[in-house]
Formats: sequence, structure tokens, C-alpha cells
Amino acid sequence: MSLTETAPRGGGARVVWSVGYVHGLSHLYMLALPPLFPLLREDFSVSLPLIAAILAAFNLITAATQYVAGVAVDRFGGMICLRAGLTLSLASLLAAAMAPGFWSFAAAFCFCGLANAVYHPADFRLLNSCVDKSRRAFAFSVHSFSGNIGFALAPALLAPVGFAFGWRAALLVAVLIGLPGLLALFQLPGDAPKGEETAAKPKAGLREVATSAILLQLLVFTLFSLVSGGVQSFSVLAGAAHFGYGLTQLNAVLSLYLLVGTAGIVAGGALVSRGWSETRAFSAGIGLGMAGWALAWSGIGALAGYAAGMLMIGFAMGFILPARDLLVARATPPHLQGRTYGFVTTGINVGQFAAPALIAPLVEHDHLNAYYLLLLVVLAASLAAGLASRPRG
Repeated sequence: MSLTETAPRGGGARVVWSVGYVHGLSHLYMLALPPLFPLLREDFSVSLPLIAAILAAFNLITAATQYVAGVAVDRFGGMICLRAGLTLSLASLLAAAMAPGFWSFAAAFCFCGLANAVYHPADFRLLNSCVDKSRRAFAFSVHSFSGNIGFALAPALLAPVGFAFGWRAALLVAVLIGLPGLLALFQLPGDAPKGEETAAKPKAGLREVATSAILLQLLVFTLFSLVSGGVQSFSVLAGAAHFGYGLTQLNAVLSLYLLVGTAGIVAGGALVSRGWSETRAFSAGIGLGMAGWALAWSGIGALAGYAAGMLMIGFAMGFILPARDLLVARATPPHLQGRTYGFVTTGINVGQFAAPALIAPLVEHDHLNAYYLLLLVVLAASLAAGLASRPRG
């Protein structure tokens, strides 16, 4: 059975593609500012660290409110929360585009961080509740694939528009491409919680969500995000300093690393759909990633060997995603989907904070072998956590 043969039909398909589109928008909005940093710094006459602090605030707000957003998703349904979240994203981006000064701009964009807290809990509740279990591997693959596309669009779309017409125009374009997603959500039926879910909710708190399996999945999300951030943010600098490769070549390799990740998502979803267990796919992906990172670190084959290793880990980082998300789905009761996904995906923000804190000092002070070893150990730890969290029986 191929991945396309497991694609949902009818209403389920509309949910998958609409949620996928909106998930891509959320990733685009997460990276909307970095391509515009030079323009914002010049226009507002502020330092780069001050502008970057807006992104830190964005992630802090998301991390602090994501579990609460999950509670709202479980109480009111994923669809109404997703509509509200996207509406808030578009309104905050529009306000940022019209901001007269730096602080009003920062305040407006921080509301986008609040909206960002809704996406993962609402997305996964909708996919789990509206898509048949046999077709969820396809649904989760579309979800992950669209997120990668959103990340790629941020520099590819917003930077050219910004440098040609100004950063305000770039943010307005981001708002405009979000409108079809909002319209699509309002064309879909709601997913109001069923009676048995509603009855269970008053007793459902963080203690019920934070089972040993879910705590381990939180650790998996955190470690995986740390590796992703460590590779994307520091591999170019580390490769140049450790091996003497050119920055242009290393940036090209990093671009290919990101590109093959989308192919890995498709392959991982296809194999799970063809009968691979989530645990088997997760383990295979981590193993491939470790082998690729070790090859890149080894220096074998010079730049060609380094590129091959980076492509291996890039493919693996995408390959793992459908299995990782399905492992959470299998461990989550239906009435706790919003809370659970809000809880575990907080690990993404934690990992994004941890990566520069742990890795920047190593790269800054030329402890480059420690950098490569650290990410290899983190990958091994994520494998151990993922295996320990798998359902028994």
C-alpha cells in the first residue's frame, strides 16, 4: 500500500490539506522576521540583538501558553481554536506592518507568538479526530511536509519582497497568503467535543497529561529540536572552522540538508503506511541520523563526505517526524489530545532556546569536537527516550 493509497478521502482530505496549509503558514510566520532583520535594523535604527529579542519573546510566549491553548482546544474543539489562532496571527502581522515605531512593532509581533501556541494542539486534535487511524500516517506526513515548506518560504518569499518593496510590504504579503487558509477553515465543520469527552474534562489536569510516556515524548521533542537548531544554526560555522571548507559551499550543503528533509518526511510516512511500526521507523531514522552526523564529523571524503553525511542526517530528521507524532497519538486519550500536544510540543521551544545556549560557547571557543559529540549524544538520548515511551503490549 502506497502513501497516496492511504490518503484520506472526502471531508477527511479537506481537513488534512486545510490544516496542512495553515501549519505551513505558522512556520512561515515563525521565521518571518530573520529575512527582514537588515531592513528592520536600518528603519528603526536599533541593534540586531534588540530585534532578535523579539523572536526570543515570541518563543517564550508560545512556550508559556501552549499548554493553556491545549486546554482550550480540548474544551472548545480544535477548529474554533485554529480559526481564532490564525485570525490573531493575521491581525498581529497587519498591526506590525502598520506600526509607527519599534516598540509598537515588537508588541504587535509578540501577539503572533500567542497565536502560535494554538497551532500544534489544534492541528493534532483535528487530524486525530477527523482522519481514520489507517490514514493518519499520510495526514501527519502532510502536516510535517507543509511545515518544512513554510520554513523554506520565509527567506525565499519574504526577503525578495522586502528588499524590493520594503519590510512592510513583505509582512502584508504574509497576511494576504494567510487569507485563503482562514477561508478554508471557515468552510470546514467544527469538531465540538463529544459528550464523553466533555464529562471527562473537569477532572483532566496536568497530572493526568504528564504520564511517564508523555514526559518521555516531551524529552524527545526537546532533544530533537535541540539537534535541529544545533545543525541549522551552527553547522556552517563549525564546518568552516573545523575543516576549512568554504562558507558558500557549506551554506549550499545546508540548503540541501533542508531540502532532503521534505523527502524524508514522505518516505517515513510511506513506510509507516506500508506496515512499519512507529517505533521501527523512529529507530531507523535516529540510527541513520547518527551515522550521517558521524560521517560529517569524521572528515572522511573531505567536502564530499561531509555533504553526504549532512544529506543523511537531513533525510533522517524528516523521516522521523511522522513516526514521532504517531507515537504521541498512540499514548494520548481522545479527551486529552489538545492538552497533550500542547504539552509535548513545548519541547520544540525549549530545544530552540537550549541549542544556542549550549552550542554557541563551544563554537565560539573552538571546542568543535565537543559540538559534534554533543549532538551525537543528544541523538542517542532521543532514541533511548523514544523507545522507552513506546506503548506496551
